[in-house]
Amino acid sequence: MTDKKPRKTLIIKRKPLAATNASESEESAAPLKLPTKKRVIKLDRPAKKPAQPPQPPPKKKKQVAPSVIRASELNKALSAHSKAWRSYSPLAADIEKQVFKFISARHLSASKRVVQALLKKHQRAKNYLLNSVMDAPVYDLSDSETGLVSWERASKASKLLVKVEAQREAEKRAKRRKSGP
Repeated sequence: MTDKKPRKTLIIKRKPLAATNASESEESAAPLKLPTKKRVIKLDRPAKKPAQPPQPPPKKKKQVAPSVIRASELNKALSAHSKAWRSYSPLAADIEKQVFKFISARHLSASKRVVQALLKKHQRAKNYLLNSVMDAPVYDLSDSETGLVSWERASKASKLLVKVEAQREAEKRAKRRKSGP
């Protein structure tokens, strides 16, 4: 064990001041600052992200009311069942009762309001009004003839057709105005 050399001792010395005249250093130099125990902590702040151009908000899907969904399902079922419904032929006066029987037989979900709204939409369709001329056959949901269109019903249909067409033209003009020239 005596073969090993002893370790050197580490000595820490201060750096000597620059060699200047004592009189010059006393006059021009600021008083010597002694190290203190205070520490300055600088926090690194995250770099700012580059500004991105504002993006338009994502488009929201239009929410469809459950009654509209049920009405469209009922319309599809009636169209698949009845040729008279599909071809917008004039329907019998008791068509609402027949639709309710159809709903209960098929176990569909539709309220009275849904059925009434669907019938109103169906009976205000342009093809339905055009087919509702005098002495045209009237059908029920089983596609059997139940009679002929009366004069009063045909005149109501023609007046309603004029009114519906005027409303549609007004809506088209309004859309064109909104979209601009």
